[in-house]
Amino acid sequence: MRADRIRNRGAIVAAARELLGDPGSELTMDGIAVRAGVAVGTLYRHFPTKTDLVQAVLAETVTELADLAEAARDRVRDGADPWQQLVDFFVTIAQGPSASRTVAEAARALGVADDDTGPVDPAADRAVRALAETLAASRDAGLVRPDVDLADLFLVMVQAPDRHRPAERDRYMQLVAQGLRLGR
Repeated sequence: MRADRIRNRGAIVAAARELLGDPGSELTMDGIAVRAGVAVGTLYRHFPTKTDLVQAVLAETVTELADLAEAARDRVRDGADPWQQLVDFFVTIAQGPSASRTVAEAARALGVADDDTGPVDPAADRAVRALAETLAASRDAGLVRPDVDLADLFLVMVQAPDRHRPAERDRYMQLVAQGLRLGR
């Protein structure tokens, strides 16, 4: 792809992600084009439908979550406190630029699958595996309640207040951390 096409595609996805992340915004193709600084025709060349664009945003978000989950897992493998890595992971996604509906939808895509087959997307699979390993390390260290599973972690991600309500979000994270922690 040419550099300008790559730049335009990135700007379009970033604009859509911002609009999806803002609970008061309406996601229109014209609005996305304006925010991205591209012509509507350019937007449609990259994404013929709004569904295509939303899927691209969710794919990018799932990849970001996978990268964060793998980084946390890698720090645990290097000797970091697994509990702290779980908490830091959730704080990072709760405070990130896409912390809202986009993350909630991406979390659903990660593996709270109705048919129990788990995620099909390679990035989602990466995220699930990394989170499972970090959660297992936390449980093995006696830091997380033994009944906490991946579905609980996804529920935490899906229910977090959006970044536009920082006080509520911070309180939510405190309560969740206390609820997941084993007797400390």
